[in-house]
Amino acid sequence: MAESPEIPSPTTSYSDPIYDRLEIVAQRILRRIGLIIAALVVIVIVAVFSHQAMKNNPTAASANQFLTALSSKQDAEQNRNPAERTGLIDTAQKALIAVANDETVTPYYRARAQLEIVQIALDRSQLSDASAAVAKAKEWSGKSDNADLDLAVGLSEAAVALQKGDFAPAEQLYASVERAAGANFPDRQMAGVLGVAKAMELQGRIDDAIAKLETLINRSDSNATMLVNLAKNEYWTLKRRKATPAPETPSTGATPNAAPVIPGATVAPISAQVAPPVVATPVTPVVTPAPPVNPEGAK
Repeated sequence: MAESPEIPSPTTSYSDPIYDRLEIVAQRILRRIGLIIAALVVIVIVAVFSHQAMKNNPTAASANQFLTALSSKQDAEQNRNPAERTGLIDTAQKALIAVANDETVTPYYRARAQLEIVQIALDRSQLSDASAAVAKAKEWSGKSDNADLDLAVGLSEAAVALQKGDFAPAEQLYASVERAAGANFPDRQMAGVLGVAKAMELQGRIDDAIAKLETLINRSDSNATMLVNLAKNEYWTLKRRKATPAPETPSTGATPNAAPVIPGATVAPISAQVAPPVVATPVTPVVTPAPPVNPEGAK
């Protein structure tokens, strides 16, 4: 007759069943302590080899470099001390430039680094630097085969044109992004519409801008709530502006029916837009926001 297996029994003098169960569990763990230690050793070894493999993977290594530089930029933008923030952004800009110029970094992350450099340059009204960074971003984006990244580059290119005061070319660039995004990239498509409307407004075509924004204000895209809210804000701002009579000004001899003067002064930079997640923004943006880029490899 086979012997019944040994059943652990509590060794304490307590009569409480909870203590009895804890004692039984402790005895079982002690009997299997060797197996548990061996399992922990295997887990540590696998983790070490996985970490090493990720470091040697070009995409993972590139992502790590870019995210480290991006994190330093975000930390700098959140700093409330203006003097400190300037220095921290300078440091972040250098880190992003290093990523963009590193030949071991994949084209996707080199392009994304250039887009962040564009935003810093626009913040500082360094328009020539912004244009140069956009050109490099377009070059690397073309080698990354990522449709969403191409659209993000298009939005940045349009933002640079808008801030330069080239409103008509900016309108065309935003419209191009709107068409290319279509239904596949609703956030990019909405950003393109907002950009077109802003360019129209800056050219004095208020009615056209209102009509353009009407295509967005009733949308309920769950992944683009901020863009919808921005469209509503811009729409009603223009409606109030149109409904408010212009104040009378003393005659200066100008032609009565002359077209209104559209200021070509500095337009709010792209970083003054509503953004991800991730960066604080002013309340009244001017340039269309650029939502975050999809991970590398997304079509």
